[in-house]
Amino acid sequence: MPNGGRPPWASISRWTAGIVVLFLAAVLGGVAVIAGYVRDHVLDTETYVQTVTPLIAEPSVQDALAERLSTVIVTQTDLKGLAGDLASGLVKQGAPPRVQDLVPPLISGITSFLDTTIRKLLASPQFQTVWENINRTAHAAIVSVLTGQNSNLVKSNGRTITIDLGQLLVPIKQQLVSNGLTFASRIPTVSIPYTIVTSDKLPKVRTYVRILNAVATWLPWVALAMFVGGVLTVPNRRRGIITGVLMLGVVDILLLAGLAVGRSIYLDQLPSTVQSPQAAEDIYDTVLRFLNEALQSILVAVIVILAAALLAGPSRPARWIRHQIGRALSAAGDALGRTGAWAGNVGRAVTTIRRPLELILGVVGVIIFILANRPSPGAVLWLTFGIVLAIIAIEILSRMAGSVRGQPA
Repeated sequence: MPNGGRPPWASISRWTAGIVVLFLAAVLGGVAVIAGYVRDHVLDTETYVQTVTPLIAEPSVQDALAERLSTVIVTQTDLKGLAGDLASGLVKQGAPPRVQDLVPPLISGITSFLDTTIRKLLASPQFQTVWENINRTAHAAIVSVLTGQNSNLVKSNGRTITIDLGQLLVPIKQQLVSNGLTFASRIPTVSIPYTIVTSDKLPKVRTYVRILNAVATWLPWVALAMFVGGVLTVPNRRRGIITGVLMLGVVDILLLAGLAVGRSIYLDQLPSTVQSPQAAEDIYDTVLRFLNEALQSILVAVIVILAAALLAGPSRPARWIRHQIGRALSAAGDALGRTGAWAGNVGRAVTTIRRPLELILGVVGVIIFILANRPSPGAVLWLTFGIVLAIIAIEILSRMAGSVRGQPA
């Protein structure tokens, strides 16, 4: 029999087993990203505040909030009734009846003034702190809802989560009074419920959140262990790496596509009661931007690993590139080796640990990527650049003694 007496299907079975393990590792890797997002960007208060803080700078969000709050102020202070009573009193004192015709434009003008004033307040740096504090408090309440509890700020009736926008009235009322609009002091402390989630699946979501939160810490390491196991199982490890990384890339692209499709469905199915679709779109993009960035970072890492695996392959272009790099490294090592006897001693010392050092660098890079807090695509490239520079330094140092001169990088 070929292959040292082993049956021909032995290699095939190893490939099949390895491919299955690599596929499971890729799927678990994608799930790990979602689990990490749920834990870090939904259940962690400070991360949540960082996520939603830019929302208040979006003009569409400012417009939607200003319109809603100005309408509530006009309604709660009964400006229409006050203006009507004032006009009736003037008519009784001898003013022409046409004075009452001025009530609607007066209300419209006050409403417009309120809207403009509130917009300026929402766009001010002072309100940034107010916005962050409100969201910090709201997030703690949302976490309680997602774990099956209620709070004064956020409530759930089983399928709906509502947030009380009345909290925004307090600083706005104070600002209006300080601007001379003393009637704003009559604004009562009222609840302005605003539905942020309506779904029959909310109870299931709570269960999923708890499960994902529990496994988020270990799932990336389980996926990494399965990936290594799959690579060690297949007969050709380099091809195993390429296959596993390609699978992870496909899963990553599918998740990115799913987010894009979900965004389209979300915007298409907005209820008619939503007065600012643009604000809803900005909220969706802002809240999910870290998840999109994480998936994009994985895609960049996949491309980097694929490039390295192909460069290490037996193809003629890969061999030529490695040979040219090896010549350049040897030239640099020779130049340093002529600087003194110390260079030879260092070169021989580095040569003995050359491969383990480079392997450790690769492993450390993967660990840093997994442990990193929201790694961006740019951060992945910088991490890769740093590892490559370190490997180049090791290769040059090892060549100072001439022991690996002429070998490809």
